[in-house]
Amino acid sequence: MARKQQTIKKTVEYSGKGLFTGKESQLRLCPAETGTGILFTRMDLPDSPVVPGTADFLGGGYNCTVLRQNDVEVKTVEHLLSACIGLQVDNLIVELDGEELPVADGSALPYAKLLKKAGIEEQNEQKPTLLIDEPVAVSDGNASVLAVPSSEEDPNATGLDINF
Repeated sequence: MARKQQTIKKTVEYSGKGLFTGKESQLRLCPAETGTGILFTRMDLPDSPVVPGTADFLGGGYNCTVLRQNDVEVKTVEHLLSACIGLQVDNLIVELDGEELPVADGSALPYAKLLKKAGIEEQNEQKPTLLIDEPVAVSDGNASVLAVPSSEEDPNATGLDINF
């Protein structure tokens, strides 16, 4: 089901310690234009390099999700990305002053609250959607995923109504 892309209305900040590095870091979540996606900007490094928040940039991580572009890494991004998916925030600039996001309470809830505090704003362009019109199966070792088309349109397919 098609929907418009979304970002946040205003910039919000959050700080805390990283779970694996133990280092204090601060992040700023900033609105982004349509089609931007979620971008992580390492403000602590020269030229503030950017790492896109997509599977194409997954790096090897131990017990956390690491995004990597060239020699630049951003660690423990899974809780923020989960909150973005759950609240349908498609476009976001994440400015970070270290290599690891704050762990908060170890869940996506603090990030979801932060996004809700910023306010979620609908944008003018449609979000690209993937339509599965025939079964697709992928296997890797002992893991496998099967996706099949739905026989009817799901009225809840555009997301969840989440209140805190």
